[in-house]
Amino acid sequence: MAIFRKNKRYEIKESRRSSTGEPMGLYVDIGKETALSKMQVFRVKLLPGRRSSPPHIHTITEEFVYVLEGRVSAIVGSKVTELRAGDAIGFPAGAKETHYLRNDGNVLACLLVTRVNSASDQMIFKPRLKN
Repeated sequence: MAIFRKNKRYEIKESRRSSTGEPMGLYVDIGKETALSKMQVFRVKLLPGRRSSPPHIHTITEEFVYVLEGRVSAIVGSKVTELRAGDAIGFPAGAKETHYLRNDGNVLACLLVTRVNSASDQMIFKPRLKN
């Protein structure tokens, strides 16, 4: 058993889009810090104007996002839905439309992101959308 403590300092990583170097979210791998091997759990901080990831789908893994602080836009295909602190969204495996989150506000947004850790899952990235 391992415990993740709110006030302890953990390694914060910055994700970047590999093809362009575009900065994405800042994250802490809570799953790793709590010794989970079958579940991925991340605390993600999105600075204003940043995206969580490029538009993508998962072939096998389902993804769940809970908004801890701030607000973000969930972009699924061409539909944009605002999420605020306390809201959650799920992205089913094998969905036909891509998804990602974007901080359109002017303050930091903080998310809790979970998914099953599956070596056979493929994240299929699509070209960047204009919005």
